[in-house]
Amino acid sequence: MAVQRWNPETVAAPASSYSMVARAPQGATIVQLAGQVGITPEGDLEEGAEAQALAAFSNIERLLAAVGATPADLLHLRTYVVGREALAGFRSAREATYARWFGVDPPPTHTLLVVAGLSGEDMLVEVEALVATP
Repeated sequence: MAVQRWNPETVAAPASSYSMVARAPQGATIVQLAGQVGITPEGDLEEGAEAQALAAFSNIERLLAAVGATPADLLHLRTYVVGREALAGFRSAREATYARWFGVDPPPTHTLLVVAGLSGEDMLVEVEALVATP
């Protein structure tokens, strides 16, 4: 059985690309992935919010593979974006990644926070994930 995601009609529709509810299948193990920033496997920080978000999503994809999961197993994403000016770049990266990861399937639940800063001075985006591993 796969992760179930949906938007009940008893609440307002999501304001963006996320589901209101996600349910792990029975017997799944829940795994928390640490927040991923826009640093490549080579240790380079990408420039700009869109490139950093794409790198963070790529890092999540690598971590999913490391625990035997795929994007279909994602329950929840939590994203921290530095300043409102970085939102457009993040959203562009998210939409491109979601199209590749989910196609027409519902995306996971998602919390998006605008923050004053992250641990590194030039970091603009951090994404953490909760996964239901098979």
